Amino acid sequence: MSVNDVNICGAVLAGGGSTRMGTDKSQMTLGGQRVLDRIFNTLEKVVPRVFVNCNYTVEPYLCIKDQYPGNGPLGGIHAVLDAADEGYVTISACDTPFIDPQIIEAIKQHITPYTDAVIPVYGGRVQPLSGIYHQSLAPLCEELISRGERKVVSLLEEERCRVTYVHDFTGMSEETLAWHFFNMNTKKDFEEALIHLEKSSIDKDNRHQT
Repeated sequence: MSVNDVNICGAVLAGGGSTRMGTDKSQMTLGGQRVLDRIFNTLEKVVPRVFVNCNYTVEPYLCIKDQYPGNGPLGGIHAVLDAADEGYVTISACDTPFIDPQIIEAIKQHITPYTDAVIPVYGGRVQPLSGIYHQSLAPLCEELISRGERKVVSLLEEERCRVTYVHDFTGMSEETLAWHFFNMNTKKDFEEALIHLEKSSIDKDNRHQT
């Protein structure tokens, strides 16, 4: 199977409580855009269809509600996998405003007919909310939720889930990788994101002037 033949869509997980931030992270503004819009627009560069996992309506998007509310990221992944017509779903959390399409494409390259999940590893940590999941995992997610599991790692540890872990991002700069996997969980993180965005804009303007 060529990666070009993979039937894949995208989903932004925006169903969390944003308790550490104190406000809905997906609706915060960076560079004149909602964080949700930034992530959605980037995913659209990589896959033909994107929807949002959210437990309320967010215009103008197709929103998929949790079937099992209150079950964390695993509940969100279950909802989008169950709703997807495509074979695979590439996931992005709503607190990752600087995801990079090239890195998503690099992760996508590791899909095979024998792969249920493709999960990047960065900084020595597994990054399950930046992974790609096969739609057939929906029933297993539901089973785990019924057993009280809420964490995505419980899915990845299941023998019935065939996982490929991606460690090699050759050709990607360390800065691009660091910001791709950056999580904006707190107000301090938000301030850091604003500084990064301002610096990126200044660097861009300087390049245009040279």
